[in-house]
Amino acid sequence: MSASNSKSLKAEPTENAALIDSHLDRAGNSSVQIRTAQIARLFADWNRLREAREFPCREDFDVAALKYILGNLSLITVSGDPPEFLYRVHGTRVAHQVGYDLTGKSVDAIPNPRARDYARGLFSLAVERRSPVVETRNMPFIDNPIGRCEVAALPLSKDGAAIDALFSAVVWL
Repeated sequence: MSASNSKSLKAEPTENAALIDSHLDRAGNSSVQIRTAQIARLFADWNRLREAREFPCREDFDVAALKYILGNLSLITVSGDPPEFLYRVHGTRVAHQVGYDLTGKSVDAIPNPRARDYARGLFSLAVERRSPVVETRNMPFIDNPIGRCEVAALPLSKDGAAIDALFSAVVWL
């Protein structure tokens, strides 16, 4: 990836995205306005499960307990420097809305260039800033936006420090 591509990839989500951790008080409450109950609950679960660590790990989450957001939730593996993003699981509702399933595929497999750049930028922002990111926007998954959504990327770590995965959630407003 060239330096000019890197700049354009990061610009779109950073304009409106809010870093949740930079707005946490001592009790773990965020001053960032999370609009949807599902993402607010996911963030609360993420914050509770990380305990004294910087990040929780994927195994801290009980899949059955995530039923409130499961179809809207994707699990992304993070590896390399610069980071590469692989969809281990692409949320079924998200796949239905966008018209393709990315399970087992790289973020580079997203067919729409704007959507691909957006996803890579959002995920990169969460990794670089070491913080959950939330944003409300029209999603550019296909040629015409498919609606206003709240999106979030929450870092995960097996050792509590090195980010090796992300939860990505998309909830339509």
